[in-house]
Amino acid sequence: MSEVKRYDMEKEYSLDIVVIPVEESDGSFVKYEDYAALKAQRDALAGITAGQLEKLAGSMLNRTLDSGSKQAVAYAECADMVAKFAAKLRAGEPS
Repeated sequence: MSEVKRYDMEKEYSLDIVVIPVEESDGSFVKYEDYAALKAQRDALAGITAGQLEKLAGSMLNRTLDSGSKQAVAYAECADMVAKFAAKLRAGEPS
């Protein structure tokens, strides 16, 4: 995907007020096509990240089973939090 162009709106006064999109590096707007492409890219990255978090949660649970110490509860709780976050990420929910 090429670089996404950002725009701000500029008013032009003549006989009527006309709003014109002007390309700005820190503009508040993007074209819908670029937005859709960015959203698809974000969703793909979220899926990859969720998969990595699920692997991390599994490793943490294995460590919990191997440790047999007082830290086991902390590892299990942390693994549960990571797994829940991964599920929210896969579902597209905000963090």
